[in-house]
Amino acid sequence: MTPAGNIHENKTGQRQAWDAEYQVKGTLWGNSPLEPTTQINQGIFLDLGCGNGKNLRTASFATCRIGLDFSMTALRLCRSRSELADVSFICADVRYLPFKKSQIQNIDAHHILGHLLHTDRITAAREITRTLSPDGELLVTVFGTEDFRSTSGVEVEDGTLLKGNGIITHYFSESDIQSLFVDLTLLSASPCTWTMRVKNQLFPRFVWILRYRKSGHTVPGPKTGVSSGL
Repeated sequence: MTPAGNIHENKTGQRQAWDAEYQVKGTLWGNSPLEPTTQINQGIFLDLGCGNGKNLRTASFATCRIGLDFSMTALRLCRSRSELADVSFICADVRYLPFKKSQIQNIDAHHILGHLLHTDRITAAREITRTLSPDGELLVTVFGTEDFRSTSGVEVEDGTLLKGNGIITHYFSESDIQSLFVDLTLLSASPCTWTMRVKNQLFPRFVWILRYRKSGHTVPGPKTGVSSGL
């Protein structure tokens, strides 16, 4: 196992890897299906790790839409899309969100937490929880351990692999999910599976779709469990 510290001795390493991906390939997710979203709700909507803006669809009830990514190259691609002219874009790190406490009503976090090391995932989860307003909704997508790519790469932490393009990806187990957002109520955890054909062979893909809500009570109390299927 490669020491995880080597990956982030230079904190800009992952940003540089993502910038390189967007510079070489341009729109990375153009042919991918749209993920579920919370931007159908009213209020301020935040798309964390917005990339080239794939999930910032035009049909939205949000009063304000914000796309956040730490890759300036990705955000330039977003800015080139006329249909996203109403969106405010911010170049920032999910571990240090530039928002006040309880400021955002609806947050999507598609495949961003899986590109962080364990301690950074904890930091990011705390920041997201801090930023989310009472009764606010959070939607998260992450790859699961059943995905065929979960064994491809150099393992830098348990379940976290360094890919050939220099990007790290974590594949989440059920226990990972249960401990991800400890201060939010997990409303549902839905597995999404499909097959991918590579050179006439079929391989399994696996994504967890997680929905959370922040309690509207000002005084923390015991959380009531919601069936998640886990």
